[in-house]
Amino acid sequence: MTILLILLGILIFFMTVFALFIMSSFKIKIKELSISNLAKKWEIQYKIEFGLYLFSKIKYFKLTISSTEEERWLQWIKKIQKGEKALENMLHRKPSKKEIWQYLRIANPELEEVDLKMKIDTEDVLLTTGIVTFLSSTIGTLFNKLIKKYQKEKHFYEILPIYQNKNLIKIDLNCIICIKMVHIIHIIYIVLKKERGEENGRTSNRRNDDNSNEQHKGHDRRQYHYRGAN
Repeated sequence: MTILLILLGILIFFMTVFALFIMSSFKIKIKELSISNLAKKWEIQYKIEFGLYLFSKIKYFKLTISSTEEERWLQWIKKIQKGEKALENMLHRKPSKKEIWQYLRIANPELEEVDLKMKIDTEDVLLTTGIVTFLSSTIGTLFNKLIKKYQKEKHFYEILPIYQNKNLIKIDLNCIICIKMVHIIHIIYIVLKKERGEENGRTSNRRNDDNSNEQHKGHDRRQYHYRGAN
């Protein structure tokens, strides 16, 4: 009886943890990202925080990387690259662009907050104007899809020309991107299900090839014995 109660307690514990995990959200906070070549050289500063939040409010996991910790950042890049290779080996192939877009739609990321300021210049005034217009339109359309609940104080962007007839750019960005863990789990389920179906297909093809080879071998042996009988 005691063992059953212990097992039941363990089961309830893991079910509770899994339920809380499903109700969590994965957030990427980009803070103080600055990219500029106004000082005649490229300057890049950033601080990025990855976190897990229960009900999108209570943070219980956080990982922060910044431009002041380049070695740590490089280590994480190497780990990510190793993870990509391991994933490719597990899936036997890279996902297609169509599949990537499908997964992005399922992930349904939300832009909770954004403050984007961009200044651009080229050596041609008309080209600068065209680029600013194109970026303003494209970014506006993208934000409309990513922003679920627009709030004036939380969602802002501006793209301005500099008009100094030089190839210059300055980007300042602060934003919060949120993805619900249930959507991430859904993507993992689809990927594993698709891979399992392809693995079954490969196994079936190998069996068909083996059966075909056995039939050819049997046919060759029958021909050999027939010729021997004559």
